[in-house]
Amino acid sequence: MSDKVDATIKRIGGALGRLKDVAQGRVYVVGTKVTYDGKFGVVTKLHKGSEDPTASTVDIRLEDGTKIDKVSVASVALQLFRQ
Repeated sequence: MSDKVDATIKRIGGALGRLKDVAQGRVYVVGTKVTYDGKFGVVTKLHKGSEDPTASTVDIRLEDGTKIDKVSVASVALQLFRQ
């Protein structure tokens, strides 16, 4: 019985984490303006993971032309650009 409770709590915790990401606006699409390590950039490609229905990593092109591949959407260095 306690195994089922632990599994349910784990599922709820995972769902809550995904909900917080969406609720905080951390859902990325191609063209989304972002900052990465304090530098302005734009999402150029989404990479989807089999365990995650939303993009799990993104490619970014920074304003200086630098391209960064497969940045985790959960990275603290990656933020939505706020004007």
